[in-house]
Amino acid sequence: MDKMDFRFDIAFLRGMAIIAVVLYHLHLPYFKNGYLGVDIFFVISGYLMCNILSKEGKIGRSEILEFYIRRARRLIPALLLMLTIVFLLVVLLLPSKIYDHSRFSIVSILQVSNMYYYLVDDYFQPSSRLNFLLHTWTLSLEWQFYALLPWIYFLLYRFFPSALHRRSVSFMALLTLASFLIYIIFSEIDASLAFYSLPSRAWEFLAGGTAMAVADRARPIRSGPGRRSISILLTLVLLFLLLCPIEWSNLPYGRPLATFLTVTATSIILTLNLHFSFFRFGPVIWTSSISYSLYLWHWPLFVLGRFLGSGTTWWIIPLLLLMAIFIAQISYAQLESRRDSINWKPVLGVIILLSSLSVLGTTDSIRKSIFPDQKDNITRSIQEYPRRMAPIQYGFGQGHLRSKEDFFPEQVLSGLKFSDSLPNFLLLGDCYAAMFSTSLREIARSEGVNLLQATCDHTFPAPHSTSPFSGPANKMSFLFRQLIPLNATRIDMVIIGANYSGYTKRQILEYLSSTEEFFKDHGIPVKYIGQTEGYSIEFPIIQDLHERFGMAHERFLENKRKIVNEFLRNSQISDRYIDVYLKASSRERLPRNSLMYMYDSEHLSLVGTDNLSGILRRNIFAERP
Repeated sequence: MDKMDFRFDIAFLRGMAIIAVVLYHLHLPYFKNGYLGVDIFFVISGYLMCNILSKEGKIGRSEILEFYIRRARRLIPALLLMLTIVFLLVVLLLPSKIYDHSRFSIVSILQVSNMYYYLVDDYFQPSSRLNFLLHTWTLSLEWQFYALLPWIYFLLYRFFPSALHRRSVSFMALLTLASFLIYIIFSEIDASLAFYSLPSRAWEFLAGGTAMAVADRARPIRSGPGRRSISILLTLVLLFLLLCPIEWSNLPYGRPLATFLTVTATSIILTLNLHFSFFRFGPVIWTSSISYSLYLWHWPLFVLGRFLGSGTTWWIIPLLLLMAIFIAQISYAQLESRRDSINWKPVLGVIILLSSLSVLGTTDSIRKSIFPDQKDNITRSIQEYPRRMAPIQYGFGQGHLRSKEDFFPEQVLSGLKFSDSLPNFLLLGDCYAAMFSTSLREIARSEGVNLLQATCDHTFPAPHSTSPFSGPANKMSFLFRQLIPLNATRIDMVIIGANYSGYTKRQILEYLSSTEEFFKDHGIPVKYIGQTEGYSIEFPIIQDLHERFGMAHERFLENKRKIVNEFLRNSQISDRYIDVYLKASSRERLPRNSLMYMYDSEHLSLVGTDNLSGILRRNIFAERP
């Protein structure tokens, strides 16, 4: 059913795509756009699946079932091997992460991880770079497409039985256009939804299907003059898109445009179906053969490297990359190549066992009975704090607007209660400002100050700040254009906080310049809460690794935040900059019931912000105008 002549062009594109993706995840300088390799994979997948279904004489329920079975044989065994071994690694090495990893394992097994990651995509979920199974979102998208594609052909066969091939071109093109329009609309409304959802991603698979239908119907295209030049040119375009030193996502509409060009170029190359000598380049063809297993294994091993301190030990990641290649080769040889002879009874047994363990891993009482030695302060900090205490600390539903929430001016106006008898201090910024709100409010109360909070996710506090989310962007714009100018005489001080390290040096200078000018024009003094430290993995895990294996905390410190802090200490705001870098930590051996000063890799808990109360009191409230 899915046999076809070996296509060196497909093998070359697949090999090029996996190399780009792997090197992108290694953060190599010339592969900042390597994520486009995933789009190449999607087009190839659509082309191959449509080729399989188009070769059927008819599409009925039995053919659809056979299609599903073959896809399962092709994909599930290798995926299941990776999920099982990674689960065991987490249990043995990082038991404190069982709760989070179990959730991710469940959605990966169910093939819905793409939508799950969309729904939980915010500051208070585990960092994506520390999620062993983050990459399974692409596999979930593929499975969802596979689930729908046979029914598209079923409908085509049912309504156009005598003109299936002729109608498939126009029908596929129409579906591709519809999904592409959804992608454009979602990109404007919610970039995260456009990234993760099938309706906005299906056009990439369908573009491959359209290419297959065109190639099948219009064979003169593949034999006409100039096709070799076109194919070579488009291959060079793909290489340029992947290797360009300019990061497309940093340009206006850069990412959608780069995605469109990648999908279009790949589709046309597949349509032309030419076999150049460089398409037969041995290492790329071999990499193509193990591309699926290499994709499965490279990311979990890279994440493991972060927990081993790869940021300060250069040889860890190269070693893990070699391990990923070695395991991928074994997975390909023993599972992918022998998929038709696999006994499915043990496979189903492993699926049931892994699913059961993953469900148990999300249950507090069961998890604690399985891991009785898990320290209370670690589990409370990393598992319970983000769900139960962080919303109170940050002021969800009060002064803080989350990334996917809509902005309504009346909510801000009703939430900001100016005092006529006390000084009014306005806390302004992103979630890094919000995490200080509870501690600042306690200090303000004791100092006879009325603290107002106006913070939102992913948005620098500046007059012309941009944000990937419309709600926070609209709120910050409203604050600078209306609320602050109208209430300038009632605001006695503005306290600004932000994750400065999340911006380029040029952006920081531009934002600070415009912010300084704005508040100077309105006669409002400003204080800046400085850059906090950050780690390559969650601090509670670092504390656990330190106590169990003697691993130093400094091994996991991110150097960029230190550099940013030094830069700001000597910048135009140096006289009003409050240096809090590495001044909130409590690294001594902690009591079992105490919370960590930081509950993830970069956000302070109330313990951490309260540890800074003395510094904040002296630098903000003791020097108030």
